[in-house]
Amino acid sequence: MANALLIAKWTEKINRVETVLSGYFESIDRVSDLGGTGQLPLDFHFDLIVATDSLEIKPDGDFLACLRGQFPGAKFLYLADEIAPETEMSLRSGGLIYLGSYDHFISCAHQILGSVADSVKKR
Repeated sequence: MANALLIAKWTEKINRVETVLSGYFESIDRVSDLGGTGQLPLDFHFDLIVATDSLEIKPDGDFLACLRGQFPGAKFLYLADEIAPETEMSLRSGGLIYLGSYDHFISCAHQILGSVADSVKKR
């Protein structure tokens, strides 16, 4: 079973992203608060983790390293309306398979998610 984790607060854009993901993943969990102890379901396996700028946290190398440590087999995407150059460099060096806007992700989902879905099927 292919599983995805969406780290985002509910917005109309996030709802569209979740709809796109549902075409590729059997299960999609959404976490909308990483404050305090957080809500990450640590006892679960995810094939894809999609983090977004909707949580208003600073995405950096530490953020990605923490996620990689908790979910080592997952592939990572980051969606944002705007990304500062230093944030982009930090995220790209963390091994994201996609970094870009919501609209571009939604319009190119087949190309972006097709490879993730194929790699999950081969396991």
